[in-house]
Amino acid sequence: MSSVDIQRTERNTSFDAVFSACVLQAFAKVLGQSGSQATMFHIDYPRGVGSAGELHARLLKLFGEIGARTIEIKVIQGLSDRVRGLPSPRDDDSFDFSTAIKRAATAYGKGGQT
Repeated sequence: MSSVDIQRTERNTSFDAVFSACVLQAFAKVLGQSGSQATMFHIDYPRGVGSAGELHARLLKLFGEIGARTIEIKVIQGLSDRVRGLPSPRDDDSFDFSTAIKRAATAYGKGGQT
């Protein structure tokens, strides 16, 4: 593995850790401790969730559109606190969780860590 691949892997791993922390924080803020634990069990998080799209699909199935969006916005708010250059999300029809996660990962990979 080249040094570029190693650096890219380290950045991605670091972003994954930040993303996971933001998801857990969002669960706690919206659902409380017991609700967070129950949700993590039902969606098999983090072990069974491999992407933002998959997390979105599982949250949508469990909570419906409004509940999933509420949690996803909290996740992005947490990321915007930790990743420079990432705007806070707006709760409107233009909000797309997967796109926001891709933007956050790109900004983080370009040195946007706070």
